[in-house]
Amino acid sequence: MTDLYDWDRLGEVPARQGIYAWYYRLSLSASDLRHCQQALGGEQDKSSNRTLVRELLDTSIFQYLAPGNYVAECSGDLMPRYQGNLEFISGITDSYIDKIVANPSILDDIRRTLATLGTFFSAPLYIGMSRNLYNRIASHHRIISSEVAPGPRFDIDFPGDWSPEERSFANEVRTRALVPNRLSVAVKATPDISNPTDIEYLLNRISYPVFGSR
Repeated sequence: MTDLYDWDRLGEVPARQGIYAWYYRLSLSASDLRHCQQALGGEQDKSSNRTLVRELLDTSIFQYLAPGNYVAECSGDLMPRYQGNLEFISGITDSYIDKIVANPSILDDIRRTLATLGTFFSAPLYIGMSRNLYNRIASHHRIISSEVAPGPRFDIDFPGDWSPEERSFANEVRTRALVPNRLSVAVKATPDISNPTDIEYLLNRISYPVFGSR
């Protein structure tokens, strides 16, 4: 059985070997929704209305779960080489945006759906395995609390500096402006797994977490 722990219950994660996956609860605020709907009721042109809806969806939903950019390299027959940064482009089509422009009440449906959907309907942010789930999750909690959202921390000491993985996770939370109390973690104890890093490698390539595969 997989157990899910919200941000304020992370101290209940068991001190056992297992798999963990971080998730983020999405929401569309009532005030942002009303502001967009009222603006769509005005006399703006089609392009401006599209921009209003796209910005609402991007800032409320997609900015949190958008994949990172890719570095691409190309070469040709005569050996020229090109390298550059490929920026992710949202897959929301103009036709979908136009449906919302024509019927702004769709935004109410989106808001209600996001409020009732379970965490597992979204992509995982990060997947890992640990010999001690409690220590690992508590460590993530502490660095996020320390560097992103100052507040109560677990009463547990960790020697040395944060690991690169822990700093990378916290940096993604900060860069994407995630609200920590919307974070939750799913854990599954796996006491019989002898090589957890091999399983972690495979799971990352099955689920493609938002923060990237390890």
